[in-house]
Amino acid sequence: MSSEAIQRIQQATNYVDPQLWVVTAQHGTSRGGMIATFVTKASIVTDCPRFLVGIAKQHHTWGLIEASGALGLHLIPQNHLDWIVQLGGCSGRDNQGDKLEGLSVTTLATGSPILTEAVAGFDCRVESRLDTGDRTVYLLDVQDAVSTQEPQAALRFSDLIARMPAEESSRLAELYARDQEVDRRAIVEWRADYLEAQS
Repeated sequence: MSSEAIQRIQQATNYVDPQLWVVTAQHGTSRGGMIATFVTKASIVTDCPRFLVGIAKQHHTWGLIEASGALGLHLIPQNHLDWIVQLGGCSGRDNQGDKLEGLSVTTLATGSPILTEAVAGFDCRVESRLDTGDRTVYLLDVQDAVSTQEPQAALRFSDLIARMPAEESSRLAELYARDQEVDRRAIVEWRADYLEAQS
């Protein structure tokens, strides 16, 4: 792909302003959480609620999802920018502590940690998965949910950029760049394997 095409794609992508989500999972006594933007509602059927979520394989939370077959999805309230720092500022692989420590958590049907202060929290079981090289895309069956009593806006990517203190923003940018490089290598390798299998 040409550098001009990459620039045009990046410029167009700047118009996409996804909601930020917390993804949590637990296997045994090990709990984890991370920030995600690849989350979307995947059903309009009220008695068959589903979501799609993409989780990069290098994250500790990915391993917990694989082991437990379940996870929690949470829309982040505007007043909890601190969740971004706590859950997105370090890896559960590097930090042997509980990334959810200090947060108000409950469990519902699957046993996944559910953040009680989220705008909305969905307790989900994995129905199916798709390997895309850098991440696994999970099709989720929603088992239960919690939500705030008063309507409130969820945090979006643009809110994070506008409101994050410079020091934290710089640290998160470094982690993001590191993740991009890990993802890039995984995508390139996956595409090569896919093309070889097709020939």
